[in-house]
Amino acid sequence: MKILKNTLLILFIAVSSLGISSIAVAGANEDAVDNISAKVAEAVHAIDANAAKEEVVDLIRQATDLVKDLALSDALDVRRQRSNTHLKQARTAANTGGLTAAKEHLEQASQGFAELRKLL
Repeated sequence: MKILKNTLLILFIAVSSLGISSIAVAGANEDAVDNISAKVAEAVHAIDANAAKEEVVDLIRQATDLVKDLALSDALDVRRQRSNTHLKQARTAANTGGLTAAKEHLEQASQGFAELRKLL
């Protein structure tokens, strides 16, 4: 009986800690998605303001670096990868001087991250 009580107590503690940690991760993911969306919006604003392509590329690179902070499940990770692909395509387009194409990819990435935010 004593072994059963100890086993149940350990199991209860383990399950309780999993619930708390998943809530903390979800909050951190929401903050990370907000930060990514802000950087994408800054990059779009920089393109609209006719900023130098180096500045736009730097903002896109910062957004891409922030994507690495997301800790998502497999189902949500697929959506993250799709949005991240648009960020990479935007950076490539900005490097080659196609700021209008970069802006289109940034808008698609922004929509993807907005959908991801809703699913968190």
